[in-house]
Amino acid sequence: MLVMDLDRSERGRQRRRATNGRLMHCCCICGKVDLWGEGWSTWCSEKDLDDEIPIPKFCSPACREHGGPKARNVTEEMKRKAKDAEWREPKIVWKEATDRQKYAEAKYLQQRDRESGTPGEG
Repeated sequence: MLVMDLDRSERGRQRRRATNGRLMHCCCICGKVDLWGEGWSTWCSEKDLDDEIPIPKFCSPACREHGGPKARNVTEEMKRKAKDAEWREPKIVWKEATDRQKYAEAKYLQQRDRESGTPGEG
């Protein structure tokens, strides 16, 4: 029986990072997820960045032009989807259950079956 290794598993959603540890960003127009670099731009204030508000990010001048002046053509849904794409689910590490954990699980299952009246009771 496998159980989650709480010490070695990540908790909560994690921001996507490249192999060099830098944060990844998502273009709200084309959905490209990449490192911030040449050609990337945005319309936002530093407060928006600090408050982690979904902001329009553009990977190229073409995407920025599609977003329009001050990103008027970028909807809230587009910004939300882009922000969600920058995150990933945590990586879970599994380990073999200890005898104590196996016993606790068996005890719980027996109690649950007894209370629900499941056929096959001893």
